[in-house]
Amino acid sequence: MLLLMLVMSVVFVVGQYTIAPVVYAWYDPTYVLPPLGEIVGLKISEMPSINMTSSLRAEVAVYGFQNFDAAVGLCLLRGSWDCAWGWGSVRQYSATQIQVAKAGEGFTAIGIPLWLGTAQWIQSIDIYGFGQICILALKPPKIREVREDWIDARTLRLSIYVDSPGQRGSFMARIYHGEREVYYVYKGLELNVGITACHTLMINIGPVTFLKDGVYTLRVEYSSDMGRDAMEKSVRVGAPEEAVLLYVTNVTVPVGGTGSIKIILDKAPGGLSGYSLKLTTGLLHLCLPGCAEVEITGVKFPDWAGLSDWRRIDKYTVELKAVDIRDIIKPGAQNVVLAEITVRGVAPGVVFTNVFNATLDDDSGRPVAVVIKRGVVYVSRCPRPVAGVVPRDLDGDGLYEDLNGNGRLDYDDVVRLFRHFDDPALRECWQLYDFNRNGRLDYDDVVTLFKKVP
Repeated sequence: MLLLMLVMSVVFVVGQYTIAPVVYAWYDPTYVLPPLGEIVGLKISEMPSINMTSSLRAEVAVYGFQNFDAAVGLCLLRGSWDCAWGWGSVRQYSATQIQVAKAGEGFTAIGIPLWLGTAQWIQSIDIYGFGQICILALKPPKIREVREDWIDARTLRLSIYVDSPGQRGSFMARIYHGEREVYYVYKGLELNVGITACHTLMINIGPVTFLKDGVYTLRVEYSSDMGRDAMEKSVRVGAPEEAVLLYVTNVTVPVGGTGSIKIILDKAPGGLSGYSLKLTTGLLHLCLPGCAEVEITGVKFPDWAGLSDWRRIDKYTVELKAVDIRDIIKPGAQNVVLAEITVRGVAPGVVFTNVFNATLDDDSGRPVAVVIKRGVVYVSRCPRPVAGVVPRDLDGDGLYEDLNGNGRLDYDDVVRLFRHFDDPALRECWQLYDFNRNGRLDYDDVVTLFKKVP
């Protein structure tokens, strides 16, 4: 059996800072396919400025499993992500330095995304917790969570959340198939941005594609000047035959508008006694233009859920729990709706909805093996809310005659079109209100709409 060892000894120096005396990155091609590259070194520093504007500089080492043109971002979260970008050609089996700087103040998070050019997000390192007063003393790092993001049935990106990461840190991840080590990566960090015990570090590894069925074990370790923490997590690849599909429906919403998505269990061969899971629209929200921002605004449980509860983790993520105490979901049930989630479009584009940490039990208390399929939320620029209401297309002809959103065409719709004729919400989406179809928005559109009222 061929074992491809990609072991590289590197002294990668950024300025006077050595990210790591040795950077190891390797994989066993019999068991896994690696990502195009991994971020293996990161140094973030505050830069002096003559105009009193705060600036940051990120110096990033990217290890290539293949040759590719990389884009590295330095992104600041101030309501939405604002990014500057640096570019570099990453060579196979070597570490490449990419630098990027950005001015900015008043941010709550810093993100360092790695992209394949402008075409594909690979992974990120994010730091959360800026802009708050921390009264906690420095303490050892704590790995709070290892989160799964399944891109398909065999490809997994992992997000590791570390509380109190410290100014200097080192991260190691190993993946095993049984007792055989099949993937390894090291990441060295220097975070000269006022890190406190209240900050949280998020580190991605992968995405890694698993080639063989079975149970894979992830072992992660994070060390700082204050101490060390480790965590282990197992995932199953190649689900057994009785595995069922758990999926999220798609929806299109306008900017400022809302819509609903459903989490559905395709079938329940042994019934369903209850479940717990998390859903997020935020795992992929740090990206280039073209990615939407979508907030979760509400959760509705179906009638079968006699006991149910949910909590908000952040504006993009919720945790759900439900129990079928009345035994309504019988063995053989199909298309079981687990929950309906209301989402709101904040910025236009496309974003995935991901279910993770899902646990389901059948009527006998046995775990239900599931294959998870994520959904998509499309956020369109039009229609935009008019006087606080998103107009509707009543007959599918592409014209939005229901301006008051009451589900029918009436004279109040005509009045709203007239009163808000010069609003940007109408002018910038004029194609939706061109009722006389002359290629522009004019007052004859008001007349035409008036004549259409039954």
